[in-house]
Amino acid sequence: MDVMAQSGWTGGGPAKLSRALCLANSNWAAGLMAHLWSGGTKDVYLGMDPASGIGTDGVLKSTKYNDFNNLRWLGFKAGNIDMFSTRNAGRWFCVVGHVKLNTPGQKNGVFEFWINDTLQASATTLDWHSTWNSNPANMHINAVFFENYWNAGSPVQQERYFDNLVISTQSIPCKCDVTSVENTNKEKDLMIFPNPPHSFLEFKLTDIQLPIMIEIYDLSGMLRIKELVKKSNQQINLTPLKSGIYIVKSPSYRPLKMIVTHSFD
Repeated sequence: MDVMAQSGWTGGGPAKLSRALCLANSNWAAGLMAHLWSGGTKDVYLGMDPASGIGTDGVLKSTKYNDFNNLRWLGFKAGNIDMFSTRNAGRWFCVVGHVKLNTPGQKNGVFEFWINDTLQASATTLDWHSTWNSNPANMHINAVFFENYWNAGSPVQQERYFDNLVISTQSIPCKCDVTSVENTNKEKDLMIFPNPPHSFLEFKLTDIQLPIMIEIYDLSGMLRIKELVKKSNQQINLTPLKSGIYIVKSPSYRPLKMIVTHSFD
């Protein structure tokens, strides 16, 4: 997932962000809870907090959702990127979590997470379920939550934003998409402004051999605009596009995401 706090964000980490779970019965008793929530010094870091509702004997102890009195807490670990600090407000962060159940009866379960493709914390010797998951009739990982719940409440009215929510059985690199306002590939310098202040797409082109072809696609993959850029200060008219998210592509350059809105000053 991508997450961003609005500029001027205050109050530190807003508690919940995401979790993978085993909802072990119809009462939402938790077999495991792989929490990603705020913590660390001044509560400005993201941390992982694994817990199990199944005893080391393989028997379900949890009786309901958030049955904290009957959970085994397996060890909180905080990351080292202060993504919830005021200084990092207004920046997108890509967060990837990975959870894997233990082999029944072994302590080889996994929980780890990355921010911007940088590993923040990892545990690879967890006993999530003891022998519970040896029974195919018992529930395994069956839920993923993306959350915006702040336990104590926000100190002021403020917003944070989620984007690119993905659930996968394979690794998800953050580099699969670009959510910043410029191309971070320093080998080539093709930059756009994804929230244009008017209905034209502006470019900043440096050391690029012109002309280059620019293509703009909607999220269904349909080509909407195709134009040859012949000079560095050239603009592309966006008025034919509806408000929404589009992908800007050009041969040899990483695709860039662009947000188009026609509510201009």
